[in-house]
Amino acid sequence: MNRILSIDVMRGFALMCMVLVHFMIYFGDSAAASTWPYFILSHLLGDWGAPCFLMMMSMSQVLSADKRTDEPLPLFKRALIRGGYIFLVGILMLALTWGPGKIWKWDILTLMGTMTVILFFCRFLPSWLILAVSLFIAVATPWLRAGIDFASVWGGPFVQVHVISYYFPGILVDPVSEFTVVWKLQNVLLGFLFAGEFPLLPWSLFPLVGFVLGRRIVSGRIQNDLPFLVIIGVLFVCLGLGGAYASLFRPGSSVGGDFISPLSFYPDSFTMINFQMGMALIVLSGLYFFYDVRKEDPSRVSFLVRLYVLTSRFSLTFYFLHYLMIGWPLMIVAQITGRNAISTLMGAFPALLAGLAGLALLEMLLLLWQKHGSKYSLEWCLAAITSHLMKR
Repeated sequence: MNRILSIDVMRGFALMCMVLVHFMIYFGDSAAASTWPYFILSHLLGDWGAPCFLMMMSMSQVLSADKRTDEPLPLFKRALIRGGYIFLVGILMLALTWGPGKIWKWDILTLMGTMTVILFFCRFLPSWLILAVSLFIAVATPWLRAGIDFASVWGGPFVQVHVISYYFPGILVDPVSEFTVVWKLQNVLLGFLFAGEFPLLPWSLFPLVGFVLGRRIVSGRIQNDLPFLVIIGVLFVCLGLGGAYASLFRPGSSVGGDFISPLSFYPDSFTMINFQMGMALIVLSGLYFFYDVRKEDPSRVSFLVRLYVLTSRFSLTFYFLHYLMIGWPLMIVAQITGRNAISTLMGAFPALLAGLAGLALLEMLLLLWQKHGSKYSLEWCLAAITSHLMKR
């Protein structure tokens, strides 16, 4: 299989936008949270970027496995090595960025590591059953977490998101604080399964759907599916936004335990799940049509597309480094001033400029890294470790 350019473009675009989103969230103060730039980055882009990223992870895994002729046992060993490596990199990243006490926040890397192993077993299941499991996860999650007190887990009651609340009060909410890490087995498992930043339920459904889409690409049938996927995507978006609007007439509905509820990213509400799935299907279908159905001469692609592809190939290194670029300055400021600098540092436009500067620095680092053979990047280390362990 040739590389699927749309996957590289979407992954690279999502990662580059993610840098701007996280700089705005962690550097921007309370005044910044009331501005359009903050809302556009954090919600119009950020809320559906993460599901796309997870779906592309599983699509890439299908494409990669299709190139191999290994027996199931070696493939399972590769999945364990890769999944364990990504999981541990995620834990290390949290420890280096926010301190060892915050490693159980359950970032997206720990979810990706877990799903890498789970997706191995999906290769033995029919696609209809995987989709049925995804639907079950979406529907069952509100019931399963109905008894969880998310207000205590996330440091207080949920608050309306600025900007959009001026037009539709209560349609989109955020937790008042960040996830509270408690070093008890029960709390750690609760965070991993339901309550963390990216818990297994419901976020695992996006890699599962991506796995099925990857199969359609490998079989050469995805092109005929594109109109259907766009229609399904529009229906999901309408269902999510319609449910969120209906929740305005049900004051007090729970973002964690109700089906008709406000849109919420933390935790991922049922309405948000539908909105995210719909946006992911629409965007991925459009990009596949423009970059893979209407193929261009690879030598004529734009510089921006080349940056997307470069960022995609260094996705793990890129993600790891961008958090250090955010967390370390905040820790230095906190040490100098004696106050918590997270989300209190600067206004919206300085935070946006800081994000653009951080993004430019990261891209220059990747260009230099590629020029020197990508040696000692996280991807290079994973390949070296996998090769060594597979030989043994």
